[in-house]
Amino acid sequence: MLNNLSTQSKSYIWQDLIDIALRHKREIVLAHIIAVAATLLSVPIPLLMPLLVDEVLLDQPATLVNTINSIFPLDWQGPILTITVSIKHKNHQIKANQKIKA
Repeated sequence: MLNNLSTQSKSYIWQDLIDIALRHKREIVLAHIIAVAATLLSVPIPLLMPLLVDEVLLDQPATLVNTINSIFPLDWQGPILTITVSIKHKNHQIKANQKIKA
């Protein structure tokens, strides 16, 4: 009997797939939101690495690190703060450029 079940296959039509997706609509939307958020968080970091290598990893602060250090308390200063502020600054620049183009 097990052999008969494994050889049988159900064929799906598009309406079946749409019905399945609609039954799981909340989960699908949540998964897409998480995927977009993960992408937005992971893409800018490699783009910032060339800028931050000299300033953070080699401990040779330049404009970016000096500016951040002058704003935030000494206890907060470090690579995580610098990367976070850089990402926020980059996102702000992108939004400003979009407004100019519109």
